[in-house]
Amino acid sequence: MLQHGILNIMIAEHKKDRATDNEKALRPWQAWLIVGLLIGIGSIISLLSPMEGKFWKKGSANVSAIWLEAERGILTSPMLTANDPNASQNEFVWVPNGAGIKGKTNFSFTISQAGTYKIWGRILAPNDTDNSFYVQIDGGSLKQWGMSPANRWRWDEVSDYASGSLVDPVVFDLATGMHTLTVIQREDGTKIDKILITSNLTYTPIEEGEPVSQTTPVHPNLFFNQREIDDIKTKINQKREPWMGSFSRMKAGEDNYTAAPDVYDGTDVNQYLAKFEQKDAPHAARNALLYVLTNDKKYANRAKEFLVAWASGSLHQINSHDDFADVPPQKRYNAGLRLSNGFINFSNVYDLIYNADILSPEDHIVIQSWLRKGHQLIKESVSYWIQNVSCHTYSNHQTAHIAGLAVIGFVLNDPQLFNEAIEGTTIPINWKTLMSKAIYMRGEPSAGCDKNPTFEGEVFDRYRHYDAPGSDPWANLNRGYGYSLFSTSRLTAVAEAALHNGIDLYQYRAPQGEQLLLPGVYYSYYLNKFSPTPQLIKTTGYEGENGYIDEVTGIGHYSAFEILAYRYHNHSLVTRAFDNALPTERTYQRDTPEFFGKIFDKKETGWYFHLNNIMEEWSANNADRVKNLDVKDGLLSFVTTHDDAWIETLKISVQTKEFSTLVVRMKLSNGVNAGNTLPAQLFWAEGNNAFSSENKATFLALVDNTYRTYTLNLKTNTAWKGVVNKLRFDPVNTSGITVHIDSIVLQNPNTS
Repeated sequence: MLQHGILNIMIAEHKKDRATDNEKALRPWQAWLIVGLLIGIGSIISLLSPMEGKFWKKGSANVSAIWLEAERGILTSPMLTANDPNASQNEFVWVPNGAGIKGKTNFSFTISQAGTYKIWGRILAPNDTDNSFYVQIDGGSLKQWGMSPANRWRWDEVSDYASGSLVDPVVFDLATGMHTLTVIQREDGTKIDKILITSNLTYTPIEEGEPVSQTTPVHPNLFFNQREIDDIKTKINQKREPWMGSFSRMKAGEDNYTAAPDVYDGTDVNQYLAKFEQKDAPHAARNALLYVLTNDKKYANRAKEFLVAWASGSLHQINSHDDFADVPPQKRYNAGLRLSNGFINFSNVYDLIYNADILSPEDHIVIQSWLRKGHQLIKESVSYWIQNVSCHTYSNHQTAHIAGLAVIGFVLNDPQLFNEAIEGTTIPINWKTLMSKAIYMRGEPSAGCDKNPTFEGEVFDRYRHYDAPGSDPWANLNRGYGYSLFSTSRLTAVAEAALHNGIDLYQYRAPQGEQLLLPGVYYSYYLNKFSPTPQLIKTTGYEGENGYIDEVTGIGHYSAFEILAYRYHNHSLVTRAFDNALPTERTYQRDTPEFFGKIFDKKETGWYFHLNNIMEEWSANNADRVKNLDVKDGLLSFVTTHDDAWIETLKISVQTKEFSTLVVRMKLSNGVNAGNTLPAQLFWAEGNNAFSSENKATFLALVDNTYRTYTLNLKTNTAWKGVVNKLRFDPVNTSGITVHIDSIVLQNPNTS
């Protein structure tokens, strides 16, 4: 009960149940009109964009009314969720009578139009001793919110009696950007179901209100979600490799690392930001990841120490690119790259420790404000790079810049920010334009000052290799591999964060067909070609930067290609390149926190022949039995010139326990044999063993000039076991047949 009995009378008189005319008069067409006005015409158009509105699934950035479900806040015990069929979504939050004190629920929300706002709550206050909360915005003064008792759900606007006199309603002046709302226990037994934050000061909500328009951010949901974390924890508990080894190395490294953020003295910004990018941010990210994998709060507190130190520290001295004016140009160019990479990792930290109950509302405000400042600085870097660097427009710098912008937008749950990074027009380049310009397609001119590329899928970068795969890896011109890997890893980071937020950029195709799959295929072929020579990486930095390339690959950026294949496109070139690599190349002494363990989550492996002239490991060692063997337009094609013709792939590594089925999509053509079914065979062998009739499976294929899919159960032969190191495929046992193979895929239908 609030203060004295007279106050209850005042509240009861002033805060009557508000069944006003506008509650009765709102019609469906009016509701749609209001929604349209709140969202804004521009956002409605965005809903019809080629991305099918996925960027706006969390509500428009232009709304002036924000609806929140109370149970979706971050709860602090003894505040808890309970069920009631009369509550919105059947749930509410409260502190049960006698459960204790200091319970609260905390929300983050985004205001895109600065103004004066009121806050409503759908509450149930059963009696005059269970009828009040405290309310706090952005860690400010506590508003002592009391409501008249009523044993039913109803809407009540936040008031305040903290000063001894009633202010009803309280209004809040909110600036554009992220804010926090905290509803704090005052009297246990008071229940809250739903919240409305609105700039319409005359509007009164009714019944259960409108659907949630801007959800409280779900965490973790950036590079990991809870399901993925639980899966990794299970594999670690089972001591499965490489998860266990990676976890152990990461844990040993962080147990011995002492956090010591530097203070910027205003001189060498490049050195200062290098520590931010390469030391503190990755260490903080690894500690945050260790926290979610162990539930040990010492790691969360270490991660917080880094995060809060930087968010509240000297980086605040840098307000714009103008603050770099006294720094040599080369260091100014690098500033945006280092800021971007650091903010990517620190965004990951914030996401992973968000629910650890160690960040105060004040911490959230400081961190979110700092992330927004980072977004502003990186946005300036995008333009600064284009204006001051003559020809490397589509370089690893720009992919890092865009990744930083997008990741900050996702972790802040701000569609305006992440949509700007992906397809916005307020910056001269975005994720979509990078996809279109940075990945080479046949017939395209070179980008910037680079020489013409060789194959589809190459990434234009500052010092790309301009010789074909298969040429001398020690040639002086063979350079740029590390930078291309760096660029693709950052394009992939955006896709990974987007996927966790309902946007599938992995499947996005630019106008000429560019997509993330292509560099994954091309560079995995390149990596596979030289996997016996790990020194290759050292030779691919341009002269004078070998140390930088060592640093990049040491951190593990090149794992982006394995991620593309193992996790989404399941392409054999990448899986084979990784499976065939030396153990020392596979262990990742400094595992990349963003993608820990995900590169091993493959469900199938196959050959899809995406790139012209690249055979994807298949060859014909019986050249007198096939002719015109080639890959073109997504097909592996040849003509049989013998009744016993085949293609084969060597030096692979297939764990047979992972795959039980072979799926082949192909077309067989021949006028004489049209309509006939002919035997097809698959042989396999281990190590250097020869192919034999014991290790084979057969099926019948139809010669009818039509693409057909054939599924072969490999488990029918008990010899399908152990590790298979080579395959031989006989698509037909007749000479003169034209064979077009679209794909050859190994699957496990029980797990795919």
